[in-house]
Amino acid sequence: GTNRKSPVTMSEREAFATATGPASELQHPLQPTPKRGRWRDMLGAPLLIAAVALFIVAADNGPFWRAALNATQSDEHRLGLLTTLSALVLVPLVTVLSLALGTKLLRVVAALLLLVAASCGYFMTEYGVIIDQSMIRNAVETTALEATPLLGGAYFLHVALYGVLPAIVVFAVPLARLRWPTEILTRLGTAAVAVLFLAATMYVNYAAAVFFGRENDDLRLQINPAYPLWAAATFGMSSDKEAPTVRTPLGVRVAAAAAVDRKPALVVLVMGETARADRFSFNGYERDTNRYTRERGVVNFPSVVSCGTSTAESVPCIFSGLGQAKFSHAAAMKSESIVGAMQRLGIDTFWRDNSTGCKDVCDAQHFEQRADWTTPDLCDATGCFDELLLEDFDALLADRARDHLIVLHQRGSHGPAYNTDVPQWAKEYFPECDLPNLRNCDRAAINNSYDNTIVYTDYFVSRVIDELDKRSADFDTAMLYVSDHGESLGENGLYLHGLPYAMAPHEQTEVPMLFWASPGFYAERAHVDPQCLRRSAEHNASHDAIFHTLLPIFGLESPLYDERLDLMGACRGDRVTAVKNP
Repeated sequence: GTNRKSPVTMSEREAFATATGPASELQHPLQPTPKRGRWRDMLGAPLLIAAVALFIVAADNGPFWRAALNATQSDEHRLGLLTTLSALVLVPLVTVLSLALGTKLLRVVAALLLLVAASCGYFMTEYGVIIDQSMIRNAVETTALEATPLLGGAYFLHVALYGVLPAIVVFAVPLARLRWPTEILTRLGTAAVAVLFLAATMYVNYAAAVFFGRENDDLRLQINPAYPLWAAATFGMSSDKEAPTVRTPLGVRVAAAAAVDRKPALVVLVMGETARADRFSFNGYERDTNRYTRERGVVNFPSVVSCGTSTAESVPCIFSGLGQAKFSHAAAMKSESIVGAMQRLGIDTFWRDNSTGCKDVCDAQHFEQRADWTTPDLCDATGCFDELLLEDFDALLADRARDHLIVLHQRGSHGPAYNTDVPQWAKEYFPECDLPNLRNCDRAAINNSYDNTIVYTDYFVSRVIDELDKRSADFDTAMLYVSDHGESLGENGLYLHGLPYAMAPHEQTEVPMLFWASPGFYAERAHVDPQCLRRSAEHNASHDAIFHTLLPIFGLESPLYDERLDLMGACRGDRVTAVKNP
């Protein structure tokens, strides 16, 4: 009848001890975490932040470090400068990651930075590009056909190794959840240590660093991903991404003295794509790349510089009248282009495109995109060849009593897949580079594939001339060909185009330009001796000249007109259709 507890056997005691551990290790739930574990938990996030930042600085900033090492190679303060540069690249990353409070947000921000840095790092390393606002604009405005060659297997492998795998590690690393006061204190401390490191290096190397920074300001453009993210943010906040519905009319009017009893004008402006001047045999290139136009009496302009290093910059600049020095997208968007002004004044304008559009130079009613057509023999899976722009050409001339300006925007020599820009029958030089990653091809193969595009462009221009020549009985006909920008083909490790204008090599800014006109056009429209124009063409010119050349030949006048920039101004015997710049 007595209450006795059942005896506990030895095996039960051992099982209990095994499950719970020694009595000395048992801890009450309300007891504080041991100091050793607490410090380990607190250091988890700072260590992850430091690891991610160091990985991005070391693995995704190859172009920056190559430029920095080259810029400091003869500087007696080299070690101090490189230390300061390391801090300048590292500290912003540490600071941003430190402000991502909480474990989930930290992982997400770290993963995004890794992916962005890996993607930008690939293009900066492989092609030598700078990802600034202009490049962001190019990316936004490009087409799938143009982007596809850039996004090959090498790109995805690079992003997987340098972005996806490190991001997986970030999510796999265990991080303790701290109380918010401790979390905030830890993160502020991490950011403070980073800022103190930057301040200390700047203090020690201040004089040398300030002088070095003034002389090498363009280094900041290569800091990845800080500068690409800044460029994307400022582009996103800009107000010039789309043209306003109503634009200010351009200060252009029909000249009172314009002749009314002459034939209408038919002018075709071939807007070339990515052709560089030094690959034209007219300009001394050893290969015969102008074999088709040589016999057609074209005038070559050997010294022409572009308004920009990308289509998104050059095309709106050419037709804005602002000129390279004053051009900005915001200013260009406010006013109508010369194409829009001509249409308003009764000149029939039309833009036919085999590239990435007219960049708000034209309106939708007078624009036709043919890059995505599927016409047999003239199109394939990579796009359409430029000859497609001449199909149904007479459809553009329905009104044969009006002056016409027709812009044909080429696919031209757009890389990196130059070998796809040319039909097989038109290719002259082999072997070609058929890899999207140009660094994997030797220079000879790259040159072969690029030069084939130049030969095909010359053929296309000759076809345009032939079409105009056939219609010279009904129109005063003329053709102006000019490329929008040039292209780097491996010189100094650079490929493609789009570098900021101030630091772009001449391969990206020196462009070819050709002019052809019927005898009637020279006599009745231009009032110019062709031989005088040939001599005048030897002088330096730029994209700025196109705006000022179009005005007088269409009988327009404007206070914007500058005779010095008119390609025909020095040779014109009768200048009654334009007024000088006041």
